[in-house]
Amino acid sequence: GAGGAVLTFDGSSSGGAGVVKFDGPGGASGGAVYNLTARVPSHADCSLCNPSAASGTNTAAIEITLPPESVAATYSATAACLNAPAACWIVVPTPSGAIAAHSGAAITAIVDPHGLNPGLYSANVAVTIAPAGAKSGTLNVPVTILVTPAEPALTLSQTGLQFQTVSGAGGPATQSISILNTGTGSLSVSANAVTAGGGNWLSVSPASGAATASTLAQAQIQVNPSGLAPGLYSGRVDFAAPSALNSPQSAEVALTVLPSTAAPGPVISPAALVFAVPGGGNPAPQTVQIANPSGKSLTVSNKLSFAQGNGWFTVSAGGTVTSAQPLTETISVNPAGLAPGVYLGTLDLHIAETNTDNAVTVMLVAPKSAGSCTPTQLLPVFTNLAGAFQATAGLPMPLQAQVVDDCGKALNSGSVTAYFGGTDTPVALAPLGNGQWSGTWMPHGIAAGPTWAGVIATSFTPALYGSGGVTGSLADSPNAPLVSAGGLVNAASLVASEPLAPGSYISIFGSNLADGATPAGALPFPQNLGGTEVLLGGELLPLEYAGADQINAIVPYDVAVNTFQQLIVERDGVYAPLETVLLAPAQPAVFTQDQSGKGAGAIMVVRADGTQFLNTAASPAGAGDALVIYCTGLGAVTPADSAGSAAPDSPLASTSNPVTVTIGGTAVQAFFAGLTPGYAGLYQVNVIVPPGIPAGSSVPVVVSAAGASSPAVTVALQ
Repeated sequence: GAGGAVLTFDGSSSGGAGVVKFDGPGGASGGAVYNLTARVPSHADCSLCNPSAASGTNTAAIEITLPPESVAATYSATAACLNAPAACWIVVPTPSGAIAAHSGAAITAIVDPHGLNPGLYSANVAVTIAPAGAKSGTLNVPVTILVTPAEPALTLSQTGLQFQTVSGAGGPATQSISILNTGTGSLSVSANAVTAGGGNWLSVSPASGAATASTLAQAQIQVNPSGLAPGLYSGRVDFAAPSALNSPQSAEVALTVLPSTAAPGPVISPAALVFAVPGGGNPAPQTVQIANPSGKSLTVSNKLSFAQGNGWFTVSAGGTVTSAQPLTETISVNPAGLAPGVYLGTLDLHIAETNTDNAVTVMLVAPKSAGSCTPTQLLPVFTNLAGAFQATAGLPMPLQAQVVDDCGKALNSGSVTAYFGGTDTPVALAPLGNGQWSGTWMPHGIAAGPTWAGVIATSFTPALYGSGGVTGSLADSPNAPLVSAGGLVNAASLVASEPLAPGSYISIFGSNLADGATPAGALPFPQNLGGTEVLLGGELLPLEYAGADQINAIVPYDVAVNTFQQLIVERDGVYAPLETVLLAPAQPAVFTQDQSGKGAGAIMVVRADGTQFLNTAASPAGAGDALVIYCTGLGAVTPADSAGSAAPDSPLASTSNPVTVTIGGTAVQAFFAGLTPGYAGLYQVNVIVPPGIPAGSSVPVVVSAAGASSPAVTVALQ
């Protein structure tokens, strides 16, 4: 399967565990494994996140859900580490089992990073499924762990916000972002608002703050649409924390100004309410706010319905809401006389002027008396996505969920992941306390139609699980720049799931990424082509090519490695949904002759007499010949170089990471590894073909550096 799992273990010394569940709504289909790209949150409550802890106390469980089989089958699973310094850090305790007909099965793999130094480590769980009377097949689940030192880590509750208003109707309500320190120590954070197309319609306050591992900082985001013509406006708020390796982190802001004749519906927040008081009693009232982005008054009336029980919640009277004055409804619950259990109801907000209804879900958890309730499940609920929600491709969709168990206790540690229809990557939500979890969905789909959003919640102690979700629709955005799901790849290997590294030549595939097709005319490569710019970790990338469906760029040599950073594409003042990128010290990839990432490598042969030619089946290399292997992603160089500029020829820029090569499985010493003089973003590794390697037209070649290896290409040997 494609994708895989990325888990993060930090160096904190306090409590919890990690579970990543590899399953999807309704079970797997089409014979594929659901491989969520997710990571165990390295929050301060994660006791299993200390690499220096004793072995056996520093583990996380990964549950791999196998696709349903139509006939009875057996399975076997094997874990293999690709760069483990000693024993493999991932094991499968129960490596085989049976799958009943018309059902699936789950395999648990245990990750133990004890003794690993900070860095990236890769492994693979190979699962062979043998259906009765049919040929067996193997599914591969790649797993990468990032072990980080004990240090601060900057995390935002939202990486994108949406605002909408009607021209002349005034500004929408302020929204907030929580700044979390998901590492150790404390963070001093500064915030700065940037508008992509210019102007000062976006602001953030306060401009600075602090967050520890146990407290949050809050930033208030406000837009002022005064004087703006109807249209879409893009901005971002950059949060910088010098003590965090993954600084800066940004939140994109999309402001839509509709024409004065538009009549958008009300904005209702929250879309769901959860009432729960462990041990019984009457929970405190909660409120729902109805905002009106239009210039016309709206009249709101209420209707209550109950899926279980009757009359257990009430609501204040409706009223009139204008653009200047939102309406607040108060919902009160009285669980008297209800048996223990989970109760659902609906508050229907009827808008008279448009004859439309807006449903707010109300959930009540009525537990047993204090001390006598044992939870059996989690009850995650999206609180900002109602049924029949509408998302827009290319615009950030904030996600807010509340999670309690069926005893009414809030889930504040564990794992909560949102997943979506289509090919969008699942999003790990961050805990804000009191059972509140938050994140941002960046819709990548370009085809309008039905969609859905689901949420999976997992508690580690006790071991509990729950899921929920809502259906909605996706609207296209014909002119918005979009990076395709899986569209950020190494330009040599074209592999999307691998980390990027300093010096990597990368390609970004998508739609509406640039105006026309613009190649860089000369070196050094510019940072703007065709109205397009690309930011990675707050740094502009040099661009070799920018077209509507593809961008080629080079990762700077000074980006922080062993971190997750954000990549943002901007075209003509509009941002594409930001991408989260895992950066490694090196991730080699060899260029191929047909530019497919597979097959014959871009390898030159140099004979002792100085003769040079491209290696092909018709022009093979022999023992004693030098091979010049052209590649990318070998990481930092010495002396330091500027990405996008012509590499020097004196002195040569050599790789800081030792580089090794295998040819036909035989290790070969590289006598040079570094940048190719006169080129940008191109490395070369020079080796001598030793005697004894069997001849062939497709002998595998692998380049390795900093514990990472390239996909194999081939060389012809005689």
